[in-house]
Amino acid sequence: MGVITTQLDALWTVKKQDERVIEAKAIMQGAYRTVAEANDRVQAIVDLGTLNAIPIETKQALNAAWTALKLCQSSLETANIQEALNWAGQG
Repeated sequence: MGVITTQLDALWTVKKQDERVIEAKAIMQGAYRTVAEANDRVQAIVDLGTLNAIPIETKQALNAAWTALKLCQSSLETANIQEALNWAGQG
């Protein structure tokens, strides 16, 4: 192979890596937004008192799931996921 072909192959490899990084960032950002929105929506339901009259087993199961969701959001915030997912297409 010629030097130009080798250089083009290297550029193509870098371009594909950059595209995969951007795709991964988009997936992570979408997951973060989904988790944050779910927490906000469940909190709104709780604030309305809607869950006060449901069976205790159901309430405990929902509470356990919501606790996991809050932990997920907190973990993503602690990892500075927002700063890591800049949208300049860099890093």
